[in-house]
Amino acid sequence: MLHTPAVSVASATRQVFTIEPDALEEALEADVLRTARAGMPPSA
Repeated sequence: MLHTPAVSVASATRQVFTIEPDALEEALEADVLRTARAGMPPSA
């Protein structure tokens, strides 16, 4: 079965969530705040 880059990224993201959920949450929150200050809707 071939894995597309998107599948690989999703798999890596799941691993990051499992290993460092707090760090990832902080990074996502920081990105949302940064995006909000820029006046653009969050990408997620």
